[in-house]
Amino acid sequence: MNRLKNWNEIFLVCIEQALYIKEEVDLFKRSLNARYTDWMAYAKGLNGLLKLYRYAHVFANSPDYNRWFQTLESQVRLWFDNPLLVQGLTMTDLLNQPQEVNDNLQELGKAYDQIKLFDFFRSKMEVLKVGGVLPEELEQMEINQRINKILFRSETTVFEKGFQLPNYLSEGERQIEWLKKELDEVYPLCQYCSEKVTDLTIAIRRAKFLENQRKFRALNADFYDRLACLETLGSLIEEYLEGQNENPNVPESVLSGINDDSRQFKNFVKEYAVIVNKDASTLEDQELVAQLDAYRNNRMALESFIRKLENIVFTTEQSSCFWSIRP
Repeated sequence: MNRLKNWNEIFLVCIEQALYIKEEVDLFKRSLNARYTDWMAYAKGLNGLLKLYRYAHVFANSPDYNRWFQTLESQVRLWFDNPLLVQGLTMTDLLNQPQEVNDNLQELGKAYDQIKLFDFFRSKMEVLKVGGVLPEELEQMEINQRINKILFRSETTVFEKGFQLPNYLSEGERQIEWLKKELDEVYPLCQYCSEKVTDLTIAIRRAKFLENQRKFRALNADFYDRLACLETLGSLIEEYLEGQNENPNVPESVLSGINDDSRQFKNFVKEYAVIVNKDASTLEDQELVAQLDAYRNNRMALESFIRKLENIVFTTEQSSCFWSIRP
């Protein structure tokens, strides 16, 4: 008798819960024709339905009460009769199947399908934020907390399985382009993925920046290792020029060309020094890249120039000091 009384009381609680759901669902439906949609009522209705589902096991051993409960539940589900409420019903049904949620986390595609389903709720609740914070009532709702947990787990799965950089991508900016393309075109709803891609982008660019700083400092050391050699080659060019100036048989056009070579060599060395004497720690990322490119271009031009003068102005043995140490 006491048990029957308890079941009666519990069933009355279920009826009260159903009436509460009906009230919130009706509020939401009416708001669809108003200026602002009442997403709080939407959340309350779904949260109420989630609570109602928990009573199902209570009546499992009583055929009569179980039948009455199923009839009540069926009636409540009929109230969710527009596309937005049907989507809410789908979310609540999945929340009521935790094993299915866990199984979906094992596959990338199914994990992202869960994100697509529950992101609808997350995005609609965003409009209720005040100063970037959800109302405490909504924050404490079971449905909000459970959806956030599922989204976090699903998004973690998607990031771990869907954002593994291919082995053929070794260069930093290409890695970043690939990550952003995956995020924008394949997994745009994954907020956790967006945060992690931002973190990875910063880390990749930071690593590249530090590598460029190291390269630049190495170029600075390389320049000073070659400085004595460059001074020697400069002196040999001057000596050759003086010798040619003293030779009356050398045409004026040849002398002019040798003078140009001397000036060009000095300009190469001067530009070389200007580049490498910059302080790597004070250079911004793009400026550092620009200086490395400038060094590379100047170095290639200087190498070609020295090759041109070998066996004319100086011997290969005399110029070997320039080739002996490579950066």
